Amino acid sequence: MRQIFKLASYIASLFRNISIRTRLILFFVLLSSLPLIILGYISYNRSSNAVESKIEYFSSEIFAQSARNIRFTMDIIDLSCREFKMNDEAIVQIKKYRKDKDNLQDVKTDLNKILSAKFTNVTIKNCIGATIISEGEIIGNTVSYQALRNLDITEDDIAAAEEGKGNSVWVVERSKTNKQNYILVLNDIYDEITGSKLATMVVVLNENYFYEVYKLIDIKEASYLFIMNSEGMVISSNDAEQIPISHNYSNQEVVEKVRKQVEENSTENVQIIKGSVQSYIDNEKYIFCYSAIENTDWYIMGAIPFGYVTADSKAIGMAIFNVGTVIFILAILISLIISMSILSPLSKLEALMQQAKDGNLNIFIDDKFRDEISFLGSHFNEMLNNIRNLVSRVSNSSQQVLKSAGDVTGLSSTYLNSYEQVALSMAQIAQGASEQAENSQDTVAFVNKLSDDINKVEDNVKSTVEIVEHTKTLSENAMVAVDSLNKKSLQTGLVSEKIFDNINILNTDMKQIERVIKFIGSISEQTNLLALNATIEAARAGEAGRGFAIVADHIRKLAEQTREALNSISTVIRDIQEKTKVTASSANETQIIIKQQLEAVGHTDNSFKAILKAMDEIITYMGKYSESVNAILKSREETLDAINNISAVSQETAATVEEVAATTQDQITGIEELTKQSKLLNRMAQELNESISIFKL
Repeated sequence: MRQIFKLASYIASLFRNISIRTRLILFFVLLSSLPLIILGYISYNRSSNAVESKIEYFSSEIFAQSARNIRFTMDIIDLSCREFKMNDEAIVQIKKYRKDKDNLQDVKTDLNKILSAKFTNVTIKNCIGATIISEGEIIGNTVSYQALRNLDITEDDIAAAEEGKGNSVWVVERSKTNKQNYILVLNDIYDEITGSKLATMVVVLNENYFYEVYKLIDIKEASYLFIMNSEGMVISSNDAEQIPISHNYSNQEVVEKVRKQVEENSTENVQIIKGSVQSYIDNEKYIFCYSAIENTDWYIMGAIPFGYVTADSKAIGMAIFNVGTVIFILAILISLIISMSILSPLSKLEALMQQAKDGNLNIFIDDKFRDEISFLGSHFNEMLNNIRNLVSRVSNSSQQVLKSAGDVTGLSSTYLNSYEQVALSMAQIAQGASEQAENSQDTVAFVNKLSDDINKVEDNVKSTVEIVEHTKTLSENAMVAVDSLNKKSLQTGLVSEKIFDNINILNTDMKQIERVIKFIGSISEQTNLLALNATIEAARAGEAGRGFAIVADHIRKLAEQTREALNSISTVIRDIQEKTKVTASSANETQIIIKQQLEAVGHTDNSFKAILKAMDEIITYMGKYSESVNAILKSREETLDAINNISAVSQETAATVEEVAATTQDQITGIEELTKQSKLLNRMAQELNESISIFKL
């Protein structure tokens, strides 16, 4: 909030450089005209947009209805064509011709009667006639000879009719002979039984066939009305000179915009049927409204001048401008009148203030009105009355001040001489006290240095004691560790002896196992020998000893497997014996090492006991040394206190003398300043008398 107030104050200060009259006129015009301008601008824009959108919408609706009317007009022809194709007599005549070409004249006569009943200018306005073509021959016709001669029905037209597959195909042809444009409605006629093509019917329409629809379009300003296909070719126009028929429309920008708008806004299920685009014709802006004609790729188009659409909104804008101009002029006139009512009394007040500035206080403002300026004049009169009274009192006071200032100047000179003598004496006393304080400070410095050295010795003694105590603690811990190591070494020795004994027992057992294996081996060899003898005996027995031979062979094989197993066991036992010997040797060496370790542990234990005893003696001596240092420190403190007392007394004396000297000097300075101020007061009193003398009371 404070920042906003500061910003407002700053902005207000900028306007102080502009006269009040200019400010009043400027702000009154702005406050009265600016809202109207903003409101008018918004109203103009909204009304313009609303009018333009409404006109575009209704124009699109009109063209949509016109598209339906054109579709209805086209349906009349389509319906007539379907009725003809459903006429049994006509179909019979066509088949009759196709069956026998010699019947051409009879067929023509009959078909011409049927065609004349439906396709003439009497039955359908602007219908020139119709013709039936079968196998390249005209077999029926109601078109005049001259028109038929000018009309050139090409193979492309016949092919277009085939693409319609029985539906009407609308095309525009331009005669090469008379340059006349014709609208052709092409229909193929099929046999309902076989489905084969019988003939092609061509209905010829005048280029003004859709002119009646253009008359129904109630847009007076729509200067261009025409029908074009999706490729931009003009099918029909209300002004063939401006928009030639059977030619591509000259403004291809409109064609592209319509095609693009239809493609962008159409979906697979929804086909855009109406809309509008904007373009220029001869540098004039137009709105082109279009609407698709059902079941064709045709669009009915209308070009409406943009000026016609914006005419009403421009009229509204002009009315707003005229009203705004009148209000602007009235605002200036009213602001001038109000500024004159303010500035006229202010000018009078300014002139009287100028007289008061020149010293004339004997003036008076006579303003009987009741606005703020009148109150300002009344306050100005009161201010002048107060100033007159003040000037009168100041004049009397200045005379008295002038007399008193002279007396003060004389007394201050006398006091100044006395205080200068006192200041000189105090300066000598202060110098002696300062020298004594400096000597005391030097002594204190030496004692403090000695005290610092003693404190360092004390700190070193404490550190040494702490290190010795820590070393003793470590020694005691080492003693405990050595004792534990000694016990573990004894236990290790006992375990090693047990291991050595177990290894010797294992070695003895392995030798017994070896003897058992040798015994089993001899039995296996004997079994093998017996099995061999049994095999020989069985062979001698012949067929009777065959079964015994088989048993003997199995026994021999088992004996061989036993021998192989015994060899493997012997190898393993020999390896175990070798490893047992190595383990026994290692165990024996371990016993020797353990004995040596026990001796070393004993020596270490004795060494730590000696160190521990020495540490106790060092701690005792360090305690006595610390007591001596503490006694020295106590003496140092007493000496330092005494010296500090002496130094403090000397410093207090010096400080007191300096304070007295400073006070004396301040008094001298004050007296000098008093003398100076009394002289200045005397001069100012004289100047005040001279200044007051210019006022007229």
